[in-house]
Amino acid sequence: MALPTSPSRRHVLTILPLAATGGLLAACSSDDASSQASATSGQPHAPKPSVSFPADGTIIDVRTPEEYAQGHLEGAINIDVSSAGFDTAIDALDHGASYAVYCQSGNRSAKAAQAMTAKGFTSVLDLGGY
Repeated sequence: MALPTSPSRRHVLTILPLAATGGLLAACSSDDASSQASATSGQPHAPKPSVSFPADGTIIDVRTPEEYAQGHLEGAINIDVSSAGFDTAIDALDHGASYAVYCQSGNRSAKAAQAMTAKGFTSVLDLGGY
């Protein structure tokens, strides 16, 4: 499964730190109580540190298609870690390419990154929750 490379992918990499502080994503369900409390108390999520990621890397949003449709990082592809087709979808990816995964709270992205690493992916960055 070849993924298109475009100038917008480079743009995504420059806005990753802004996504954490600017709230580019719509709120989505959380897998942990602390994020639930943060969402209900109106407290913003802590900003994410800047990360280094190759310009030709692929950003994967591992939330549900419904959550993805509500808002996602520009250029991100959607592969739902909780879907039955997750393993098949990641098996179709280039295991030697660079990937960054994110979700809302960081729980699902950690699960996805761990699964990808276990399947032999060599460059997986867990961005955590955005």
